[in-house]
Amino acid sequence: MVHDVRPQYTSEAMRAGVEGSVCLEAVVDVDGNIATVHVVRSLDVLSGLDQQAVRALEKWKFTPGFKDGEAVPVLISVQNAFTMGKKRPSDVDCR
Repeated sequence: MVHDVRPQYTSEAMRAGVEGSVCLEAVVDVDGNIATVHVVRSLDVLSGLDQQAVRALEKWKFTPGFKDGEAVPVLISVQNAFTMGKKRPSDVDCR
């Protein structure tokens, strides 16, 4: 990964005390950009955390994947965690 962006909490999710992880799958294109994003495991549709996780991932930049000397699209899995304070969310299996 060359550049990543952390997702932002929405004020609605903060007021509701929503914490946890959004699991995403994305395709990194031949230029290292995110081409498509799919939510694999939702955390919170109502307060907008799923959408914030997608928006953040769409801004990530990668070194392209190569096969036989050619740049190729690559499927990746990403877990974006939302926590308040210093505690960590419980481990989530995004597979």
